[in-house]
Amino acid sequence: MVFFTSGIFGDQGADAVGDLQNHTGIGVQFSNSFGDISLNASAGWEGYVLENCGVTANLQNCENNPESKNFGATISSGEWSIGASWLEADRPRNNAAGGARTREDWDVGISWRSGPLAVGLMYGEAQKDVVGDLAADPPSTDTLEIAELNGSYVIGPGIDFHAAITSGEFDDASPTGLDNDFTEFKVGAALWF
Repeated sequence: MVFFTSGIFGDQGADAVGDLQNHTGIGVQFSNSFGDISLNASAGWEGYVLENCGVTANLQNCENNPESKNFGATISSGEWSIGASWLEADRPRNNAAGGARTREDWDVGISWRSGPLAVGLMYGEAQKDVVGDLAADPPSTDTLEIAELNGSYVIGPGIDFHAAITSGEFDDASPTGLDNDFTEFKVGAALWF
């Protein structure tokens, strides 16, 4: 699959600071079974052109051709499935304190299903390059980590029960240092008609 669009997006004006144009994307997908093992994988790339970096001389250090890359795969065998994905994206937005920044996300998970019961465990992490509040502050990286244990049970035809416990930690590397962590419990039910 390949697609290309030219020009500006939506109602944005031409040559606007920070706006993107000329979007190009390429994606591939693979799905096959090898005996009792099933494999699904996909990969993609997207690219843009920055219309205009900055309105003043000290803002001309943008990423003029931001892009993103991604990959994901799942392997299943019997009652078990294991999957992982990865994404890296340029962030063209800029300010006087620094230039282009990058965000990277990845996750991995494993699940087990037998009859009406299913259980899953996953871990994911996101890292984003940031710049300080002042021009003298060095670049740094914010990090978010999330882990979750979840389960579901089919009570009867059209009735599913779900529960999960999620824990996360955010490390703010900026001078303000707004670190945070959380733990949440979730329960729910789904009705199908």
